[in-house]
Amino acid sequence: MSLGKNIQYLRKQKKITQEQLAEIMSVSRQTISRWEAEEIIPELNKLIALSDLFACKLDALVKADMLDCEKIYSEVTIKRVNAFSMARYVMVTLNPEDDVNEYMDNWAQKSGLRKLHLDAMRIGWDFPYVSSELQNRFGLCGYVAAYILPIGFETNCPGVEFANQETADYAVITIYDPFVAAFERIPNAYEKILEYMQANGFREKPKNDILSCFEHVYELQENLQELLADINEVKAATNSRKEFEEVSIQMKEKYAESDFDFEVLPIIEDVISEILKVLDDREEQWKQENLSLGDKSRANVHKWKERTQFLPEYLSDETVKKVEVLGKEADEIISEGKIEDVIFYFDKLDDNEKKECLEKLKQKIQEAIL
Repeated sequence: MSLGKNIQYLRKQKKITQEQLAEIMSVSRQTISRWEAEEIIPELNKLIALSDLFACKLDALVKADMLDCEKIYSEVTIKRVNAFSMARYVMVTLNPEDDVNEYMDNWAQKSGLRKLHLDAMRIGWDFPYVSSELQNRFGLCGYVAAYILPIGFETNCPGVEFANQETADYAVITIYDPFVAAFERIPNAYEKILEYMQANGFREKPKNDILSCFEHVYELQENLQELLADINEVKAATNSRKEFEEVSIQMKEKYAESDFDFEVLPIIEDVISEILKVLDDREEQWKQENLSLGDKSRANVHKWKERTQFLPEYLSDETVKKVEVLGKEADEIISEGKIEDVIFYFDKLDDNEKKECLEKLKQKIQEAIL
């Protein structure tokens, strides 16, 4: 459980002390300290109050690891967004984001946009022109939602404003599962973007016909899920070099031409290179342990034969051939050892036993010839 660490993390993100949190929660500072040290667990009503204060889901507060930011944010990158047309609408309400998103989804259905283009992209951004009186007195906020219109799509469906956006460069970050703690993760993402821009000397260039920022909430599309499944199939092929080579060829052929808005083949090739290194490392380890007969004593050679009776499928053809060569040498050593054993015991016999042994050997030879 990460409850204590999560309380401490969210408290620091909100920039409040243990004393301040204690006052809000109507408990002592020592209680807050014990919560964060996970010496005691807050009562259910306190957990609910904490999740409300930190604007996160109760389940996430109790179970999630909010310190693991590598799983929350992608790296910030600069991406050029080509010019596009959009249909947009603004609402000022108590819950504007949900309200205007629902409105635009209904418009997209009525206009035929979602029927013709299932993957139509909806974006959104805060509407800043809400007076302080509306915000403070009535708790109202503003939000704009817009659908990017595919080239060639035309409609006379009313109820929206149509606008055009010029080509522009944006600093981009992805937030994974943003609504687990929306009021903590989303503002932090904007801070990361600002830090990146300041560190790299970028400056915002406001223009009337270019959005200063926008958000896009998305789920994995079916074809992207298929791509991830294929990548996982490549990653799973670490026990058989033949299977790995077959799967790799299939993946390259499959994604030589794709409908993604990013280059897929470099991703596939990186995964293939990664798994190939895993196979090569496993093979190298096996060669160091097994590609030698050691001191070539009969005992060690017999052990080697047992170890190499069944070869791993991740070995290359070159290594298998080397094992076959060593196998022939091992058979010769074992064969020579058998003859030496016979001579050793023959020398220990007296004259009569030797004569009897020779007679039996002659008889065996004759039987073998016949």
